Amino acid sequence: MNNLYTRTLAALALVALALVAIVTPGPRTLDAQTSRYTVYATSRTTLTTTGRDLAVASSASSALSTLGGVATSRTIAGTALSSDISAATLRSGLSLATIPSTPSTTPIVDLRADVGVTSSSGRVSAWASQGSVGSVSFSQGTAGRQPLLLTNAAPNGGPAVYFDASRTDTLATSYNASLDPASALTIIFVGAVRTTSCVVYERPYAATHTGNFAEWWLYAGNGTVDLRVNSSTNSQTINDGAGISGWRRPGIHVYRLAVGARQYQVNGYNITTSASGATISYTNNIGHRLGTNTSDGEAATMWVYEVLVFSSSLTDAQVQEWDATLAQRWGVTLVFG
Repeated sequence: MNNLYTRTLAALALVALALVAIVTPGPRTLDAQTSRYTVYATSRTTLTTTGRDLAVASSASSALSTLGGVATSRTIAGTALSSDISAATLRSGLSLATIPSTPSTTPIVDLRADVGVTSSSGRVSAWASQGSVGSVSFSQGTAGRQPLLLTNAAPNGGPAVYFDASRTDTLATSYNASLDPASALTIIFVGAVRTTSCVVYERPYAATHTGNFAEWWLYAGNGTVDLRVNSSTNSQTINDGAGISGWRRPGIHVYRLAVGARQYQVNGYNITTSASGATISYTNNIGHRLGTNTSDGEAATMWVYEVLVFSSSLTDAQVQEWDATLAQRWGVTLVFG
């Protein structure tokens, strides 16, 4: 009788411990399409709700401290574990920042390899911008200099427009004053560059590569980037945090320019720069181009997933929005630092 009583008490104690377990979050990821967080277990001793594993905390005090004091027995942020846990609920309980599924800023130029590409036998004759300035298309009428549309070229299996330096592949658009930012700009290049000393994207100075060469450009050096504004340049070594040259691996390159400063980052990793800002000015009415300068020199071999140009210097929060969107869209890995 005593043994049965003891065993019953022990069983009830185990059940009680399970019911009052406090949960803490494991590593979390944000699905930008559904705006929901997935919480993974840090231990296989778990409570499970709607397919999500929730790790059991070592103590109530540590759980409450981690969760900001909102956890209660069998609940998180006031929601019972038996129900689904939405991103909003988790943010409320865990003080998580909200990243919108759609960025809050709109580029004036947006060239996407998965939208607006006109090609014949794989060769790209025109690439229509998806940006806010309408009727903008980058084109190449010479077949021997048309870049190639590749399928399954991005890290997630998406397409890329491939520029071959040996062919001096290039695409350019006609002059449009609405594409010339007045005082600040941001260029985001998503892709990879194989060659060095080459033009990735530029707003040329003149119809031939003379004078200041470019009013502004994003230029790939040998492990460096040249952030030109009129006659002012700054060259910075790229390191994406993993010791790999930032140009050669698929990346999200962000160049921001304002009167007060120039900033550069790769895959979310901030590149230290001593470059001061600069005032943008325009001398001639020339359209933007990719792949070569206006004399068809400094040609690039590169895989372009997407290029965006903004008429402002994006804030850190706005860059983070685009980093998250573009990383998911093209399968690029971010390295925050």
